[in-house]
Amino acid sequence: MEFQSAKWKRWRFLLDFVKKGRKSSYAASLGMDSLTNEQLVTLKDKLKRFDYVSLREKSARYIFEAAGLQNIQVVSDPVYLLSRYEWNSISKKPDNMPSGKYILVYAFNRQKEIFDFGKKMAKKYGFKVLSVNTFWEDILNKTDHYFWNCMPEEFLYLVSHAECVVTNSFHGLSFSMIFNKPVILFEKDDKGNSRMNDLIDVLDAYEVKDKTVKEQVAIPKIDFDVINKNIDSYRARSIQYLDLLTEGDKEK
Repeated sequence: MEFQSAKWKRWRFLLDFVKKGRKSSYAASLGMDSLTNEQLVTLKDKLKRFDYVSLREKSARYIFEAAGLQNIQVVSDPVYLLSRYEWNSISKKPDNMPSGKYILVYAFNRQKEIFDFGKKMAKKYGFKVLSVNTFWEDILNKTDHYFWNCMPEEFLYLVSHAECVVTNSFHGLSFSMIFNKPVILFEKDDKGNSRMNDLIDVLDAYEVKDKTVKEQVAIPKIDFDVINKNIDSYRARSIQYLDLLTEGDKEK
């Protein structure tokens, strides 16, 4: 019974409770690099009841198409629908913000090497190293300041004012791109790296994974003129898709 209850809760995210009307998805994410055959069969059954399906990863589209699903669109993560200026307008400086320049570390999966790299970079440039929590154990990595339960608006401030961001997070990477901040990307040590790699392809932001930069512990020089143009194009295509979803409603 407990399993059936948990299973039912999962299907709610696929709008299984909607019996009438249009069903659409925007920028859904697998959060994993592959699916089992059983998962593919189930998803195909659930998604065939959707009028429109869009994903944020082109690699996920290939997986879905291999399962026989057609007309899958790839659109931007919702964070790209707002401009840097709009995100800046809601950012807020944390009350306990240390003074001085800093490297920001934002890492998942308890990957200590990311913290070690951030501290090494901060020492080289004479900056502080700040971190945003994802696990309570991260405090043991001994950064200059550790933000526990950081609010979203504070997270925006920390990214937008960093000298460099060191991360293995899709949204750590994304907000660094939006705010035009140098960023060094580490892959997560388990799964879910495909959506970051897809994003790098879309934005032409290959410098964030430059091995030479990591070896030199250097702040990367990133061509944000190119990236900003790609973000604008990415946003425009995604807004066009959203307009498509609402065309039927406007006609009514």
